[in-house]
Amino acid sequence: MQNRITRLTTVHFGYPDSAERQQASRLLIINLAWMVMIIAASPLLSWWVIEDPHLEPGILFVPVSLAAAVLVHWSIQRGWLQRARFLFVLNIMMMSLLTIFPDYRLDSTPFTIVLLLPLTAAGVLLRRSSLLGIALLLIVAVAVGGSIQIGVGLEPEPSSGSAVESVGATIFVVALMIVLSTIMLVTFGSTIEDVTVQQHHLAHLITNTAAASHALVTMPDSDEDLNRTIEQIRDAFELYHAQVYLADPLSGLAVLRASTGFIGRRLLEEESLRRPDESSPVNNALRQTEPIQILNTAPEDQRVGFLPATQSELLLPLRVGDLLPVGVLDLHGAAPTTFSPRLVEVLTAVSNQLAAVLHGAHQTRELRATYAERDQLLERVESGRQEVARINRQLVGTTWGTYLADYREAVPGFDWQEQSITPSSTESELLRQTMEDGQPHLERRGDEHVLSVPIRLRGQALGAIEFRRPGEPGWSSQALEMAQAVAERLALSLENARLFEQAQTTAQREQLISQVTSQLQTTNDLQTLLTLAAAEFQDALGATRTQVRLGEAFIDSSAEQA
Repeated sequence: MQNRITRLTTVHFGYPDSAERQQASRLLIINLAWMVMIIAASPLLSWWVIEDPHLEPGILFVPVSLAAAVLVHWSIQRGWLQRARFLFVLNIMMMSLLTIFPDYRLDSTPFTIVLLLPLTAAGVLLRRSSLLGIALLLIVAVAVGGSIQIGVGLEPEPSSGSAVESVGATIFVVALMIVLSTIMLVTFGSTIEDVTVQQHHLAHLITNTAAASHALVTMPDSDEDLNRTIEQIRDAFELYHAQVYLADPLSGLAVLRASTGFIGRRLLEEESLRRPDESSPVNNALRQTEPIQILNTAPEDQRVGFLPATQSELLLPLRVGDLLPVGVLDLHGAAPTTFSPRLVEVLTAVSNQLAAVLHGAHQTRELRATYAERDQLLERVESGRQEVARINRQLVGTTWGTYLADYREAVPGFDWQEQSITPSSTESELLRQTMEDGQPHLERRGDEHVLSVPIRLRGQALGAIEFRRPGEPGWSSQALEMAQAVAERLALSLENARLFEQAQTTAQREQLISQVTSQLQTTNDLQTLLTLAAAEFQDALGATRTQVRLGEAFIDSSAEQA
């Protein structure tokens, strides 16, 4: 039982507006109370019909009103709230008319009270136009009722005056009461209606603002994205046209970048061939901080941006704080009153959000460009580093190749075993593999664990070191790291030794050159100088034969190698 009552008293339709949802719930309760009252009065009316079989018009009130109440309940649950309110008022007015005619006298008090019930219900539930219509119907009903009372010969309750005068005065008084009640209901009810309308309008603005904000969640990366965004703003606020001008970084003037609809595509094509006018309203708005509204009554030079159906235009500067202007949001309305003060405030907030989004998108593009330049620079640096490493490897390889070539067949190799170091010219297979690929190796050869690491200098393998250990355990990762560290230190030591040896050789060469030069400066005779030069060069270079030639002169000096 409780579930059925809850089901009957609950509005199942999801009204989107909170005010409508609340009014539907209350009207549902009142209508259910009305139905209960009618059902409770049914036994009394049934007994009345049994006692007096004469059919009265008021008896028709029960089935007709009950059917109307059921229809009101069904309309509320279907979401037809406006129809339900009108049916509820008509139901009360029908009850009033069926219960007061023809037995009740027009000039009786119950008649007046019952007749004002539908007027009160209309003032609470219906709009002003419907309330005035109900009031007019009641005045007509009063006039018709008075005529019927006079026609059937019912005497007025007051004993003074004739029936026509008494009923006429009553019609005037009742009509005056209806008019006064209607005026009060219109006066005080209009305030509630205006507040409701404002609430509906405000809720509509909030919904549209939320839709516009949702459209601005993602930053437009291209003109197509920006055009799609302002189309959503135009549709959300039911505007005629919308477009966006962005400030050109070179000229500082506003350039059309996005425009809606077919007209917008045509304007984009035309603006691409047209130079921006510095004195246009759009460029004036670009320099302002407050919105500029242009009506159809403005001078012609201000209406240069009007489209065929434009009756009002709103130019909203797109700014982010004290930074340079981003652009202008240009909105067009099809009516002079499209941009109300409240709507301008909402659109200003939307334009501020759009300005922040566009500024963020611009900053993001610049940041991406900076990152791209940084990545290119890093790639060039990495390429240069690799080139330097390659040159170093090539230089080390060439230098050490020349250095080791002086040893001819006796390439340096040594074995350390049993506390002694002995020269060795043999290479194991693992040692040769390490020297070729320049990578460390760990293997087991028979009963021995072999560890081989390369001797690397600036990425170039100079040689390799091989360690052997019999039995268990094998070489650990710590041993491998230590062997590599030793190989790196050995490579640096070998390079230092080579450089020292090269420095000594260079110093000896310079000393020998100085001695030869000194010997050559001891004589001024050409023949003696050439003979001395041939002998000194031969001794210095260890040659077995030396030739010196000046033009046609030729001196041949030879010496046998000791």
